[in-house]
Amino acid sequence: AKFVQSIFDRYNECLAQLPDKIVAEMYKNFMLIYLEEADQETLSRMTLKENEVDENVLGFAEMMTIKLGEMMDQPRHVRMAALQNEKKRKAEQEEQRLEKIERDKANFEKLAAMKLEIQAVYDQTMPLIWALAAGEGDIDEQRRLARKGELQLLLKSR
Repeated sequence: AKFVQSIFDRYNECLAQLPDKIVAEMYKNFMLIYLEEADQETLSRMTLKENEVDENVLGFAEMMTIKLGEMMDQPRHVRMAALQNEKKRKAEQEEQRLEKIERDKANFEKLAAMKLEIQAVYDQTMPLIWALAAGEGDIDEQRRLARKGELQLLLKSR
């Protein structure tokens, strides 16, 4: 068995909509299964057979006992409001995630354009600097290149 988020979300949505009386009954059923005290009628109500109660079912029953115990403390209208708030929060998170992807894409495109621009400047400028270092071109520029340490660093990029 594998975890499917959409099924889990739908399950939680259905749970939140249950009337308070049914939540209490579900809590009792899951508790009996978890404590391994469920009779045939309880298992049948939960659409289980006795031979299907394994470690996975016990783990799920434990989780549901905790979840339903928390739900029993909240009236149905509070659970429904919380469900709507959670849906809204998830929708906002998804919207923010998509906006971030778009921003990142735009930034990547800007960065790529900037790299191309820098490469073009490099390709245009460096042959002149290498020529000056080789003793070609204006003598004043050759001296300036020889005097300035930061310009000497450019020669190391070759």
